[in-house]
Amino acid sequence: MAELSRVIGRQRFSVSCQEGVAPLAERLLRTVEAMVSAGSVFKDGETLNYGGLILALRQRGTALWLGCPRIEGDSVDADEDDVSPLLSLLAREIHFARGLGVEPEQVNLWDKVVLEEGCLSETDVFMERAPDAPSGDSGWFIGRVVEGERERVLTALRVWHLLRLRPRLVDAMALPRRFLVVWRGDAVAGVQDANGHERWGSR
Repeated sequence: MAELSRVIGRQRFSVSCQEGVAPLAERLLRTVEAMVSAGSVFKDGETLNYGGLILALRQRGTALWLGCPRIEGDSVDADEDDVSPLLSLLAREIHFARGLGVEPEQVNLWDKVVLEEGCLSETDVFMERAPDAPSGDSGWFIGRVVEGERERVLTALRVWHLLRLRPRLVDAMALPRRFLVVWRGDAVAGVQDANGHERWGSR
């Protein structure tokens, strides 16, 4: 486990992560430095929105540590000190979108996802992002890939809940509005853009 620290302004900020994620943690600290330079003030007990991730600020000794948050009283990750899972997720989201030649559109951990009840246990699912959605709604719908008309029973959960249940789907959630992704298990079977053009096979 790596521990990175940087004195920013009059405050020491620290972060704990796996060795392989250290460059991402360095980028996080540089972002905090830029925010402090722009006038932001961070205190114990507050949170920081970093690319749709929410990081908790906890004062320990002389350092303000950035860690995984609790949302609705529940920890997003088992180890609240290790930010590796969240930073890795953000890197995968950005890589997925840019790998298809598009700029990522932020989705927040606490945003709502609408899905067809029971679809997450299916091997083949699709996910489609609506052209517009209110604040707090990711715009994503997830459903079964099946032929024919049927009555759908809809439910909803938060992105961070989906991260626990079927994490690979979250990798694609920074794709822009109107994008559609088809999954076969944890493998992408196809991606269509807002104009209905296939993006996955043309990479």
